[in-house]
Amino acid sequence: MVLPADIEEGMRVEVGRNQRWIILPSPLQFDLSVTMTQVEYKLYVTRGNVGGCEKRTKRLRDIVERPCLHLKKFANQEAKPPKDVLLFGVSRYGKALRARVVTNGTGGCLIRIIDSELEQNYFGKTVRMVLK
Repeated sequence: MVLPADIEEGMRVEVGRNQRWIILPSPLQFDLSVTMTQVEYKLYVTRGNVGGCEKRTKRLRDIVERPCLHLKKFANQEAKPPKDVLLFGVSRYGKALRARVVTNGTGGCLIRIIDSELEQNYFGKTVRMVLK
């Protein structure tokens, strides 16, 4: 397992598809032009930075943060903590800010996918980029 201290901002890494692990550095067999994801570890955002939408923020914390912080309590239950979360909605609604707050609370990292670079004109190229 790779620790957050081993990864620098802007470093190329490979993320496993079936498990949550990171290979350092990414092998050169992959396309160097793929820049559709960014790993953010320096998250200087706290709960005090988020205003409004308390119900949605609390629900996101209940779904993501609590199972990650209290694994022993949730180990006996059939419900497992989510491996990933997709936040969607209109622009300027605070999705990224809420994701940073929850990620900062769990001590994890945030992998941000840039969807404009993910879409390709050629059939099948988008799938290859996602699998890489």
